[in-house]
Amino acid sequence: MFKLRRSMPQAEKLAAKDPSRFEIGSTGWVTTRFTKEQPLPKTIWQKWLEESYEVTYGPKAATSKREAGATQRQRARHKGKPKSKQ
Repeated sequence: MFKLRRSMPQAEKLAAKDPSRFEIGSTGWVTTRFTKEQPLPKTIWQKWLEESYEVTYGPKAATSKREAGATQRQRARHKGKPKSKQ
């Protein structure tokens, strides 16, 4: 489930096209059903997840979470690499 505002028009179009996979609630919640065979496109999933977090917890919390995720990804990329000598 995603709590949406900006992406609600997109969700409504998807719900009209495929109501068995997308349901719009009266308070802005969108229920999606997806499987391995019928995945939710990654771009939609990422966009809606971030927006839902922002709507639920506020833009400041969403920014902090995004920055923390970027730092974790950077650490994971550099893990195991030898440190350069200066």
